Amino acid sequence: MNTRQKVGTGVLLSMLLLGWLYGQFGAADKILEYAEGGLPEAQVSAGYMYETGDQVDQDYDRAAYWYTRAHEQGDGDGTYGLATLHVQGRGVPKDVKKAVALYTSAAEQGHQRSQHRLYVLYDRGLLVPADKEKAEYWKGVAGH
Repeated sequence: MNTRQKVGTGVLLSMLLLGWLYGQFGAADKILEYAEGGLPEAQVSAGYMYETGDQVDQDYDRAAYWYTRAHEQGDGDGTYGLATLHVQGRGVPKDVKKAVALYTSAAEQGHQRSQHRLYVLYDRGLLVPADKEKAEYWKGVAGH
């Protein structure tokens, strides 16, 4: 796919996501179509739709499926979504160690929400033992 096609796809996806946010244009079907076609941004959107039950029946197994597909392509939002499901044990086994490893993987690739999440987890001792040194590191990386 050349740059022009990528930009066109990005614009189309942005329009679909905007329509989805407003519940118009049957965007859920298009998002799922693009997700099935392998577009990681659409896979994340599909995961979110299934996680929240927005425009589709809530289904944590399907949410985990789509987040996993995006994660496997290196998408930080997909990794973050999958980690959050592991924290909650929704659609995947509850596995705090795996969740922290996923947050760390995304954070190391520059995913800011994962960086912030790690800061909070280490700062407050949530899911992991409190570690002020790690908290300060992730705080700095996240730009706080």
